[in-house]
Amino acid sequence: MLRAPDAWILACAAALLAGCSPGGGRPAAVPDRAVNAQWRRAGDTAGPGQWDGADGTTSVRLPDGRIAWFFSDTYLGPVNADGSRTSARLVHNSVVVQGRDGFTTVSGDSPVNPPPGVPGWYWAGDGRVRNGRVVEFYHRLNGSGAAWDFTEQGVAVATFSLPGLRLESVRELPAGPVPPGRTPVMWGAALSDDGPWTYVYGYRGHLDRPGRPKWLYVARAPRGRLADPASWWYDTGSGWSADPARAAELPTRVDSGFGIARIGDRYALVTRRPSADLGDGDMVAYLAASPAGPFRAADSAVVYRAPETASGWFVYQARVHPELSGRGRVVFSYNVNTSLVDRRCVPQNLRQASVYRPRFVSAPLGVFRRGYSAPPARPTSIAPGWYRTC
Repeated sequence: MLRAPDAWILACAAALLAGCSPGGGRPAAVPDRAVNAQWRRAGDTAGPGQWDGADGTTSVRLPDGRIAWFFSDTYLGPVNADGSRTSARLVHNSVVVQGRDGFTTVSGDSPVNPPPGVPGWYWAGDGRVRNGRVVEFYHRLNGSGAAWDFTEQGVAVATFSLPGLRLESVRELPAGPVPPGRTPVMWGAALSDDGPWTYVYGYRGHLDRPGRPKWLYVARAPRGRLADPASWWYDTGSGWSADPARAAELPTRVDSGFGIARIGDRYALVTRRPSADLGDGDMVAYLAASPAGPFRAADSAVVYRAPETASGWFVYQARVHPELSGRGRVVFSYNVNTSLVDRRCVPQNLRQASVYRPRFVSAPLGVFRRGYSAPPARPTSIAPGWYRTC
């Protein structure tokens, strides 16, 4: 007869993919302490012109084993000994390479900018290595930036040479007709390789509806032709067409950043719960039998609840990182920001540099099942001395 500990070990071995936990409870996603500590050290020790915090976090495995990290709005250090930012600069995008020796910021300024005369700035989408280069999508936005006053304007494809990740070209994609009150389809929000295809995911925002909801679009490109939209096929809702005008708006709401994970023979679209309330920290996985979906709310799970929202911060843009995943777990990140200020109206993300950095989560495969609901986040409160307005 097996003793209780032996029985537990065998049960966990048999149910590894279900994410067995030593406490005997159900599987649960947890912060990835090792990865979070790496980025915390990188930010806290940043020198002038080096990454010390950002959002819009995507990653690409390079052929030599390094990981290229693409970010949107980025603070370039240094960070003071007390953890504050007083001389850091903010740029709209950055590239950081992770190797054996740690993290290296590739460019001290935004490496990718719109062509002369084109308004706005670029934020990072997803990317892949193709034909000896990194192909990275960027979303062009424009607006004042105050109180989230910006809108999507277009999509660009940038190529970077290897091994040095030198920017070679930036090309905006044709937007096609844009219906009134809508954004262009923001292709490249997420990518997923499957067989001979690379699936390209995008969204279209509805600016004329409360909360400006975003709805999913799907295309696929033959492997090796990701940077050539003329070769893409578009999901029409009932099949595939080479005509981009027939791309269908699919009945799946998403955030502006999301990711795709392969879970056995199924697929999970991981997104922050699509809500206008950035204080909603639930991370949702829509489950489907195909990389094209359909991704339905009825086949979804709440895989994680971000604790930062209880501190008065807000979270957004969940992204999957296959380079860090494996051994029965999916690693994804989400972004954190805040509008809190101190008595002198200094933003909290300048007083505390650690706020404005990605958070990484390790999720066992067992949470990716229909109807799963993550346990509540540990309740916390806003620290004394922080205010929502000056």
